[in-house]
Amino acid sequence: MVVENMPGAAHLMGANHIYKVAKYDGLTIGNFTGTLLLGQVLGRPGIEFDARKFNYLGAPARDLSICVLSRKSGVTIATMASFQESH
Repeated sequence: MVVENMPGAAHLMGANHIYKVAKYDGLTIGNFTGTLLLGQVLGRPGIEFDARKFNYLGAPARDLSICVLSRKSGVTIATMASFQESH
């Protein structure tokens, strides 16, 4: 086993490398946080991967993400609960 640390941009550099450079032969394993994947949904600059195309082995830790919205957004606890139930 060869370990290659790829620090930088909160795991973004490593995730982009795995997606764009690493061979698709099952011999490369990456470890990055779930919030990085959320960044794709939110349009974070610099993301060059499609998270849906990664194969997942598991999670080394549980991520707890929080989304904060203002009242001006029109989103309420009721609409969030309804969304959660439908998905």
